[in-house]
Amino acid sequence: MEPPPKQKFRAFRKIQPKPSQYRSEEVLSHFLSEQEDLAKFVSDSRQLDLGRIRFWNPFLRGVLFTVSSGLLLIGAHNRRHLWQAERVKEATGSRANYRNPQKSIYHGSTESTEENQIKKISGSPW
Repeated sequence: MEPPPKQKFRAFRKIQPKPSQYRSEEVLSHFLSEQEDLAKFVSDSRQLDLGRIRFWNPFLRGVLFTVSSGLLLIGAHNRRHLWQAERVKEATGSRANYRNPQKSIYHGSTESTEENQIKKISGSPW
């Protein structure tokens, strides 16, 4: 699942995004808010053994995950979203550049505060 993807997967129908009129700033703000909520959950769960707590996968019936594996999957999924956003920005001629890791949102540039937040929240090793 880590970007860049080696294989394409279609999103499950119930989670496919609907066309929207959201502006990129609104989408980014919502994404960052969700990441802050996730970081708070992880922080609040420090004393728990997240490798022993299991939950049913909401998309694949009958598949159990541990919370720790679910969190790893969410991190990879979010890094993929960031990579996809960069590709869109490049295609539309904006300032993102995913081919140059030193100037990339995905690779943690210092171009703006929001991009610094993305790097901090996504936990990307790049």
